[in-house]
Amino acid sequence: MIALLIAEALLESILHATREQGLEPPRWEPDKAVPFALNAAVVVLVAPFVEELTFRGVGYALLGRISTTLAFLGTSIAFAAAHGLVNGFAALFLFGTAVAFLRVRTGSIYPGMLLHGTFNALALTVAFVK
Repeated sequence: MIALLIAEALLESILHATREQGLEPPRWEPDKAVPFALNAAVVVLVAPFVEELTFRGVGYALLGRISTTLAFLGTSIAFAAAHGLVNGFAALFLFGTAVAFLRVRTGSIYPGMLLHGTFNALALTVAFVK
């Protein structure tokens, strides 16, 4: 997790993918606290659950029938591409490989869901603190 956070921070300093994604509000607006909290719940709980079921669950199971390497790389590429970010592709691919690695090592999607949710929570916290 620490190595992933460092690599992601280095890529962000070069590529500025968070600007491209546009999820970070430019400033805190107290009257939008409820929508912020609901969005945070989606980003931290719902998105990791759905994305990991899709990519490391269904995608990995389908591609894994052909080859573990294809499943590993294919789901990582698909994960990065599905976000639709040009500048963010490298960081998302790196993240996808980290979660795919967990899938290969554990044989389960749940550790990846936990990593994904934790990573999103940390990223959201950092964006909020800025």
